Amino acid sequence: FVHDRAWQNLGLALVLLVVGLLLTVFGEHIPIAGGLGYDGIEYGHWAMHLDEVLDGRMPVSGYRIFRMLPSGLAYGAMHLLGASPTPSNVVLFFEIYNLALLCLAVLAWGGTADALSLDFRGKFLGFIGLFCNHAVLKFDFYYPVLTDVSGYACAVFLLWAFVRSK
Repeated sequence: FVHDRAWQNLGLALVLLVVGLLLTVFGEHIPIAGGLGYDGIEYGHWAMHLDEVLDGRMPVSGYRIFRMLPSGLAYGAMHLLGASPTPSNVVLFFEIYNLALLCLAVLAWGGTADALSLDFRGKFLGFIGLFCNHAVLKFDFYYPVLTDVSGYACAVFLLWAFVRSK
């Protein structure tokens, strides 16, 4: 098991999935605005009422326009599944979305480590450094309605793409 690189990557992603599920179910969550948090109030409102953003009734600053994708995905998922656009459903979407992105980022890290010919110890040390820290294991599950995980995962995907292209 430990010598097959694909199984190593899947194993690390499974570890993060289990820990993430435990943190989602049993971990502490931000108590502000029904779990949306401070910035999440705006992101959550976009997820519940994206139509108001798209038709111009709700203006969005140039700074925040780049943070709309996760809220748009939440809006689409809730409508596709027939879920009511409530703060609790927005929080649930972001919890699932963030965990899925982090698991994919672990796989991308594994691919990066493989492309760099790191042994399992190096791959595992990188996993610990990238995914077992306060920002990922505490904050992202405490305050899920943010766009931080999207940006973080994108950075890991870009690193993987860069290393693979060399």
